[in-house]
Amino acid sequence: MADFDHRMCTLIDSDKEGIIVLIETFCGKRNYYYYTRSDFDISQYLEEVKIGFKVSLKITVKKDSDWKFMKQYPVNLYS
Repeated sequence: MADFDHRMCTLIDSDKEGIIVLIETFCGKRNYYYYTRSDFDISQYLEEVKIGFKVSLKITVKKDSDWKFMKQYPVNLYS
């Protein structure tokens, strides 16, 4: 799991493509949340992870330019 987590945390270039903002385990499932540039396609990176780690990934993409997800998260993630 450590190698997989490391790969998911370093999946994208934070200087150019976006940032990982949250990792959580909920109901036995690991969730990774990223904010990326609107013109960036993360799917190619996730395909590489699926092949390299032989895992199935569910991918959901939503536009959230106001960071609404972070503002409405059930606990305060930042001050």
